[in-house]
Amino acid sequence: MKLTAEEIQIQEVARRYARERIAPVVEQYESLGTFPLEMVLEMGEYGFFGAAFPEDVGGTGAGYRAHALIVEEIAAVWSSLRALFNTNGLTGAMTIYRHGGSRWYDCVKKLVKGEWIGAFALTEPGAGSDVASISLRAEKVEGGYVLNGTKIWISHAPIFDVAVVFARTDPARRKEGLSAFIVFSQTE
Repeated sequence: MKLTAEEIQIQEVARRYARERIAPVVEQYESLGTFPLEMVLEMGEYGFFGAAFPEDVGGTGAGYRAHALIVEEIAAVWSSLRALFNTNGLTGAMTIYRHGGSRWYDCVKKLVKGEWIGAFALTEPGAGSDVASISLRAEKVEGGYVLNGTKIWISHAPIFDVAVVFARTDPARRKEGLSAFIVFSQTE
């Protein structure tokens, strides 16, 4: 399928950004083991995380193909940044957008704009990414839920602002007994 004029333009902007802004600093960030928070905000300003989102939540409405083109160009220069497009974009923000309702749109906007870092907590030591086998429990208490259990391999765990965390709410039901929770980091 041929790219549209808009998609070609988006691809060119992402390619230019990757070459001019990311490529010169990759080795520095990798050698220091640091995360480019200022670059995340910049990419958010360019609309890179919002291609698949409508404008009412800060997206550009360009679509999933545009999203893929952006990811491709960024990953060609620094593959580690691909995770941002999942946690801030499709798996994190899109899950909240589609299933959380309009009361969570401000949260989605912050992820799409790169103002917040997202995380996606699914994988567990005994289950891997087999969703039906997760054991982290969500127990209803006055005012909300308490989550008990262990997750592993959570991208951006040390720096996240908001995470989508999957937990078992009904132990008697396998897949149907699962829920996703929006969890905010504790900041001082």
